[in-house]
Amino acid sequence: MGLSMYMWRQEMKRPFGVNFIAYDPFIPDSMFSGHYVDRAETLEELFEKSDFVSVHTPYMPATHHIIGKDQINRMKAGGLLVITGRGGVVDEGAVLKALDGGKLANIGTDVIEDEINNTSVLIGHPKVVMTPHCGYYSEDASADLKTQVFEQIVETVRDHNPPKHLLNKEVLGKARFETK
Repeated sequence: MGLSMYMWRQEMKRPFGVNFIAYDPFIPDSMFSGHYVDRAETLEELFEKSDFVSVHTPYMPATHHIIGKDQINRMKAGGLLVITGRGGVVDEGAVLKALDGGKLANIGTDVIEDEINNTSVLIGHPKVVMTPHCGYYSEDASADLKTQVFEQIVETVRDHNPPKHLLNKEVLGKARFETK
């Protein structure tokens, strides 16, 4: 849920029989083609078709508890949930009930809803794996990000190519400067 940059490399897992389906209402259909990712038209469809849901959704008022009891109950029994977006997107109380009731087998997360007080009903649960929210802070991730940004700038300025993952295509042709 939330078509993150990690989804663009999913074709590597295709030979292992893994099918990817994603739901992101902000990404145009054209972004799905050629990336071995099928589009779920609704959040409900995503949960109905998934054994494993990975959440990369940013937090904002519109996404507060966007995943709760109704969505989790649409999954097959024994589903897996990974939350790496932001705390507050998932209703932790609903997740706890699903874990205790067997609807969810396990969850993995690097975010909790109340990060200021570091409290969550999920902390210490035997079916929950928690890690620090620090994937970006590795040397490799930082170097890779810098390289990708630099390559995109060079391709855009030198070769006059639009950025590969440009979401707001309406800005094309409206540059404030010209290159020769």
